[in-house]
This record gives sequence, structure tokens and C-alpha cells, in this order.
Amino acid sequence: MILSVLANSNSDDILLEIEVINSLFDNGLETLHLRKKKFSAKEMSDYIEAIPQKYWDRIVIHSHYKYALKYKLKGIHLNSKRRKKIRYIFRFYYYKFRKPNLHISTSFINLSNLYEEESKFNYIFLSPVFDSISKSGYQGAFNHHNLAIALTKTNQNVLALGGVQLGNIEKIKALGFKGMVLSGIIWKSENKLEVFKEIYNKCKTL
Repeated sequence: MILSVLANSNSDDILLEIEVINSLFDNGLETLHLRKKKFSAKEMSDYIEAIPQKYWDRIVIHSHYKYALKYKLKGIHLNSKRRKKIRYIFRFYYYKFRKPNLHISTSFINLSNLYEEESKFNYIFLSPVFDSISKSGYQGAFNHHNLAIALTKTNQNVLALGGVQLGNIEKIKALGFKGMVLSGIIWKSENKLEVFKEIYNKCKTL
């Protein structure tokens, strides 16, 4: 199970966010995607260091990739623009050379990408699968029949992103996804830990 952390510009909220993240790790969170578009290198470093070192190998960062090596993080995530730029392609191979077990992930919004891209990623986010919880008007983009067929034909490890919540966990498995990304359902909930634990326990029963 993967949790995607979205940008939050308020410093007080950042402190609360880190408290939540640490509690999620304590209760079984396998991977944290750290997505902070506006963070400086210093802010990213401070954020990572606010998380106990024992959890650093569960963190995947979406920017300031040098910290993947410095802090021995789990991996890096390339968005669609970065994975097509030469400098990021070279950086990809450089990081893999320095840390062969480094996880590399990316994001797709089209089913055609599942066949066009090489299988060089450990896993892929595909979105939006369901109507977004955190983004108004951001609706699920796929016909689920076609989606299920595509997932049976690809050799990629594809994770569902967008609108993931307790009520559609079984649907996600039935469609053929290898996992899911939790975002809005966590950060829009008053009791974030309890919501996570409900979903986590549900996943263990499937």
C-alpha cells in the first residue's frame, strides 16, 4: 500500500502532517510518496529528517533526487515530463548505478502508456481511476471493462490512484491492480489514522 503526500505550504500544517505520517508508518504503511512541488532543498531535507531514520527506506521522493542517495531512501518518482527529458534519463541510470536496489516509479494517465513505455519502472501510478476525493470535478477517466483488459495484458506493476477509499478496495483488486495509492481519503479525513487502519486491515483480508 502506498500513501501519496501532497503539497502543503503552511508550516504549522506541515508539523501536523509529519506527526500523521509517523503514526501511519508505526501502523504498517509500506511506502510514503513525498510530493512537495514548492519545497526548497533545505525544506525537503528538514522534512525527511523529521521522520525517524528507521523509516527512510520507505520514502520515495518526487523532487530533489540527490537525497535518495544521501538518506538511503527507497526511491524516486518521475512525472511524465521528467521521464522524457535527457538529463533525467541520465540521472535515472546514474542513481541506479549508485544504488542498484533504488525503486523508480512514474505516473500514467493513458492506458496506451502501459504498452509504449519500457518496463524499467518498479511500479506505475495510473490515474484517475475513480472520482477524486480532494480535487473537485476530477472524475475517473477509464472504462473499467477496458481497464481490466489492459491490466491483464501489461507486464507493468500498476497501482490505482484517484478516489481510492474503503468502498472500492475490492473493485481495485478485481480490476487487476497490484496496489493502490491513498491520498485524499487520508488528508480529507478528521481521524486520519483510523481511516488508514480500516483500509489497511481490509487489504490484509483480500
